[in-house]
Amino acid sequence: MAGPCYRFVTGFVVSGTVKGEGVTAMIVTLSLNPEVEGVLEARARARGVSLDDYLQELVAREAGVVASTGTSGEEKARAFVQWARGHRHTPPLSDEAISRASPYPDRW
Repeated sequence: MAGPCYRFVTGFVVSGTVKGEGVTAMIVTLSLNPEVEGVLEARARARGVSLDDYLQELVAREAGVVASTGTSGEEKARAFVQWARGHRHTPPLSDEAISRASPYPDRW
């Protein structure tokens, strides 16, 4: 079942209901200042989801509704890759550095 649909248009505040294919969805248009919009877009990107999906999660959580579909494996993988890319590249450890004798040089 499809969730609500959100649209962002500067200068207009409109709400209504759309019916189609057995699903009723409320369309909400938000007028956001650029600072708020930027923060929300950054948070959505950090999670690896679209702004629409991120806002639907926020609204569902605020309404006390648990999302029925959850995060797909593909979305989780995309978020993980994006998270990993945010870290600096480090070279792999040498065989000596990971040997059993390395932490105990005086025992071997």
